[in-house]
Amino acid sequence: MLDLITDFLLIVFAYCMGSVAIGYHLIWWKMKQDIRNHGSGSIGATNVGRLMGKSGFVITLVGDCLKAVLVLSIARMLKQTDTIISIMIIAVIAGHIWPFYLNFRGGKGIATALGAFLMIDIYVVVFIALVSGLLFLITRRFTLSWILSVILLLIFIIIRDSQSLPITYAIVISSILVVYAHKNNMHKELTLS
Repeated sequence: MLDLITDFLLIVFAYCMGSVAIGYHLIWWKMKQDIRNHGSGSIGATNVGRLMGKSGFVITLVGDCLKAVLVLSIARMLKQTDTIISIMIIAVIAGHIWPFYLNFRGGKGIATALGAFLMIDIYVVVFIALVSGLLFLITRRFTLSWILSVILLLIFIIIRDSQSLPITYAIVISSILVVYAHKNNMHKELTLS
């Protein structure tokens, strides 16, 4: 029973950590504005960078990434099973995309997903960075590049077969969540002339 309570609390903790809106609080602290009323309406690094420049972009990117790193570091320190770790990965990313105290209007989840993937397998992060960078050079469309790189990532993970089944599922579900969070951006990019 105690193990079940611990597992539940860790999953809730992961979601709550994901909900910590670095970009939102940074813009509110520096400019007394709601970042969601500007640009894309996202609390993520790209939108924060539009208002604060490179410093805001980097602080938000690193902060959002570290949320997942912290969550998974604690899970590993407590020697959690891959099943619980996989649920925590999904929870921290879901928390970033749908933070409960911001009426479930958060970021797109890229940085938090990258932080999680970094803790799982650095080759996953390297793969995403290289492929999405190359695709961006070809398409000049950030969201399209990200989504295509995620699709290729899933193929890469299946071929590489280096993770347990729960962790593989977590990567797949997390990738789907991030792609879903980009649906409006994707529509805009595809309708651009």
